[in-house]
Formats: sequence, C-alpha cells, structure tokens
Amino acid sequence: MVECKNPKRSNEVHHVYLSAIFLFLSSFLFAGTIVEEIVARVGNEIITKSEYEHQLSRLRDELSRRYQGEELEEQFHQQKDMLLEFMVNQRLLEQRAKEMDITVDEEIQAAIKRLKEENKIEDDAALEAALRKEGSSLSQLREDFRRRIIQQKILWNYVQGKVNITEDEIKNYYQQNKQEMMTQALTNVRRYAVSDPEAPKETLRAEAQTVLADLRNGKDVKDGDFPHVTVADPTDLSVTELDPKFVEVLEATQVGAFTDLLETPTGYLILKVERRKEAEPTPFEEARGRIYNLLLQQRAEKYQKSFLEDLRKQSYVVIHQPSS
Repeated sequence: MVECKNPKRSNEVHHVYLSAIFLFLSSFLFAGTIVEEIVARVGNEIITKSEYEHQLSRLRDELSRRYQGEELEEQFHQQKDMLLEFMVNQRLLEQRAKEMDITVDEEIQAAIKRLKEENKIEDDAALEAALRKEGSSLSQLREDFRRRIIQQKILWNYVQGKVNITEDEIKNYYQQNKQEMMTQALTNVRRYAVSDPEAPKETLRAEAQTVLADLRNGKDVKDGDFPHVTVADPTDLSVTELDPKFVEVLEATQVGAFTDLLETPTGYLILKVERRKEAEPTPFEEARGRIYNLLLQQRAEKYQKSFLEDLRKQSYVVIHQPSS
C-alpha cells in the first residue's frame, strides 16, 4: 500500500475522484433525458411543444377532410393562430373541473353509444377499426369527449346562473317562430323483405314478384308463407330516417298501397304505406324547454368569454410563442 504523506494532497485527490464519479453518474442517468420546450404554463401545469404539435397535426388532418388546396392552407393558417389559446382554455377548464370534482364517465359512455348507433357500428372493436382509418383511436375519442363534455358542463352551469329568461320571452319566441317549431311529418310503413345473401338474385326476384301480386290482390302475407319472406311490424319513419332512394318512392305511394319492388344488396323489398301524419306546430309545453335552451345559447357567448377571462385572472398563465 502506498501511503500519502501530504494530507492536503490527499484531500485534493479525493475531491477529484468524487467529482469524476459524479460526472460519470450524471452522464449515465441523464443521457436519455430530452428537455421539452414549454409553450405555455397554466397554473402549476405546462403545455409542451410536442403536445402543441400533436394537436396541430390533428387539426390539419381534420381540416383536410373538408378542404383542399389553397382553401385548406387558409383555414389551417387561421385556426393555427388560435390553437394554443384553445389548449390553454381547455387546461383551465380541466383544472376547474378537478376543483369541482366533476366526473363525466356516464356521459362519455352515452356519447360513444349514440355515435355507434347513428353510424350503425356494432361494437367497440368495429369503432376502433373505423377510427384507425381516420388516424385516431377509441382512447383518443374518449379523451376528446371528456374534454368537450367537461367544457360544456362548466360553461353551461356558469351561464345558467347569469342569464335570466322570463316566461314572457319564451312565449313571444314561440309565437314568432311557430313555423320553425313543427313536428316531423311521419309515414307509417310496413316492410316485406325477400332476401337471402346465399340465394340467386333471379330466384329472389321471382319470389318477390309473386309476393307483390298476392299483396295487391288482397292476400295477407306472413312470415313463413314464402321461403325467403320476412314481414316487419309497421314503423313510423320521418324523411331523415329513410334511405334517400326510398323517399321519392314512398311520397308517390298512396296510403294503403304497395311500392314496386325495391332492390337491396341481399334481395328485394316491398313497402306498404299504412298511414301518414302531417307536420304540425309543436304544442307550447313540448316546445318550452327547447326554446329556453335556444335563448340561453343565444346569450351564452359573451358570458362564456367573460368566464374564461375570470379563470385566467385567477390562474397563473404564461404563453410562449412556439419556436419554428
């Protein structure tokens, strides 16, 4: 063993040795760390440049589904300038939602269920596949719904407390807009389907022609009377619920009469018009809630703006322009 007889020299060597170890460990521990550029501070939270760029990419993808060429670039440029402000407002609303202990899980599930029903999507797996084609995912959809519903809840509660809508205002709106407060015209339709994806189309057509002839001759055709026939109970349908290619056909068919054969991907369809109900003014009591919401919405914008300004005053918000 070599003895160091100079204590001062020993301390210097020891200090250099520890410094070298610290530098080695620092380079090892922080070698994979990437320092994110911060584009905004909202309270004690931050919005990073990568978050901003991700939303920027989503914005462009969304706009590209509606616009092309110069119009796309113009729309993107306009909305790009507002994106960071929008993200800050979202973060402020999320922070307020936590303070108010707002949960929206049930509303998210209801929104997804409604989306699947409106688009005739069977289950979450099919929805996930459809979203993937659009460059999104089910988890991203849930997050989008969560943010939107939280925003609506907080702003709506605030606005309702500020706006006073009287009964006289509701009645006046009803009298002045009766023509816009109409019920939907309905056609009551019975369906006779002659279909089978495995059967030859010629066979199905011949059977459908026989069914139509029997119906027009007054015969009561039921399930089981023919090999490929299914008869559905009468259903009230509005124009918006009907397949566009069937609307004109039904409008031209008298009550009690049958349409000609209507071809479908798996066979043929015969429709009987059982009855019609014309559009009529919605009774006041039924229209009251709708009118209240319309008037509330009309007056909401200035209060929403004021609410967000108040949130900013109560929070620490600093925005940095993202670097190129």
